[in-house]
Amino acid sequence: MPAANDLRRGMAIKYNGNAAIVLEVHHRTPGNLRAFVQAIIRYINTGKSADVRFGSTDKVELVEIERKQLEFSYKDRDGYHFMDPETYDTITLQENLIGDAKDYLVENLSVQVLYAEGKPVQLDARNWQDNQRPALHQGRRNDQDRHPHRRLHGPGVIAIVR
Repeated sequence: MPAANDLRRGMAIKYNGNAAIVLEVHHRTPGNLRAFVQAIIRYINTGKSADVRFGSTDKVELVEIERKQLEFSYKDRDGYHFMDPETYDTITLQENLIGDAKDYLVENLSVQVLYAEGKPVQLDARNWQDNQRPALHQGRRNDQDRHPHRRLHGPGVIAIVR
């Protein structure tokens, strides 16, 4: 079993007998006290988040994670719909599982979804290939200084203000 220092974002762990996905990890060393790891986790069964602390040498039990390649189809009021290109099954994920990637999803975009204990737990946007990412504004350094009428609003949207 790995130590709490080895925790990383996206890992699945057992905490108090329940499977949880790690959303954020911070290693803290306050003054004269012992170092600890502070993490925000989301329980897979309930979907609730919790802020937990581990001693830096505490052992953590990992849960096996399966990764599936899915294609984004569409979004409606029920959630975000993805299709498995091998079986053509449709899977619906709620907005809280998508995270910040929701702004970058375009039709037929291939993404990885993390599964723990047979349930989808998180969309993994870190492994998108460059040719799959939607094109964003590639501004020059100090572009705002040279062109004060340009402002960037949201991911990949430019509003021209005159």
